Amino acid sequence: MKALFMNANALVYRSSKQILLKKNHGLLDKIKPIVEQHQASLSQLVLRWTIERQEIKISLAGARNAQKSTQNAKEIDLKLNKEELQSIDE
Repeated sequence: MKALFMNANALVYRSSKQILLKKNHGLLDKIKPIVEQHQASLSQLVLRWTIERQEIKISLAGARNAQKSTQNAKEIDLKLNKEELQSIDE
């Protein structure tokens, strides 16, 4: 019985993971053109989008090193228009 329960949990986990991966790939497909248009990094775009969300009051970003931190800070110069923000939210 325990093995059956563990197998069911593993199946649910794998199915959930596959659904999330498909959703994330779809989101990346929408974001890539915006990243390229702004000549920004994915991190910069995600940080800017997060800050633009009205329900979010503060955004904290980590970085692996000082160079990444400096690169991420450049998101402040990134401006997303309403259409781009809506495209990401859809």
